[in-house]
Amino acid sequence: SQNSQFKQPMPNWIARPPHPLGEATRPHPWELELLAKEFVLNANTRGQRSLARWSDFSILFNQLRKLEDDIYGQNPGAQEDILHEIFRIAHREFPWQTPPNSNSLARYFRIYSSPEISRIVAAQFGIDIRTIYLVGFALITYFMSGAIVDWNSLSVPTVSQDQLDTFVRHFSKELTPLRQQIKDTQSFTTDFVYVFNPLRRWPILFHDFGEGPKLVAPVPTLLFRAFTDGIYYEVVNVPGFANSFGESFQQYVGDALHSVIPRDWHLISEQPYTVGRDEKRTIDWILVDPTANL
Repeated sequence: SQNSQFKQPMPNWIARPPHPLGEATRPHPWELELLAKEFVLNANTRGQRSLARWSDFSILFNQLRKLEDDIYGQNPGAQEDILHEIFRIAHREFPWQTPPNSNSLARYFRIYSSPEISRIVAAQFGIDIRTIYLVGFALITYFMSGAIVDWNSLSVPTVSQDQLDTFVRHFSKELTPLRQQIKDTQSFTTDFVYVFNPLRRWPILFHDFGEGPKLVAPVPTLLFRAFTDGIYYEVVNVPGFANSFGESFQQYVGDALHSVIPRDWHLISEQPYTVGRDEKRTIDWILVDPTANL
């Protein structure tokens, strides 16, 4: 996952395939997400096989692909609605084609940093948006060098231990309850690859493997999404959020336009006006150049 999404070099302890993989045979990021979920659900904490060996990985990966194919083969009705399935495939795969990047990190931080949304986020998470980003980005950095972080040695500059505890409690889950969450959402119908993956809500596994508590991020991209676009889904139903989000997003769009338009263009923000006794508002932004209004 680190290799495909963050362009990190493959660690030496992970065996390479014996031959180059083509587009049809190489593991895709959305398939690695499914593999991670099934691994958390079914794997033992100790065993003889290892996903670091290509022979073991390829067997497990191919069996998972075969299971998906078999499920569809036993549900012939699913093949009749091709258009519906195309939409589902797009929603599953397209988000993974835009890996984590500084643009999305900055965009969400800018939107969430408005005073009203900051208040809502702090009330929901127990820490402010700045702390969420500091800890989230620090953990992403840790996980770039390995999938496991020692909890007792974890520290983030300018972040207190209480704040760190609050972040980890919110974005992590211990192995047994996480497995139960996966079981509760599991489906072996044609929804198999589309049901909600609890790792999207709790992208960090908190577990003691016998050497003290560890933090494990099976798919670091899911952690990145949890503290960027994932925050939206946790506060979307909070009273007052909808209007506050709309206003903050509107201001973000205006700031972005201001930064790129030529000097002889004009940007007019939303303005109130009246029609009879009714107060109306213009569209969010009007862009004016020497030839036209947009």
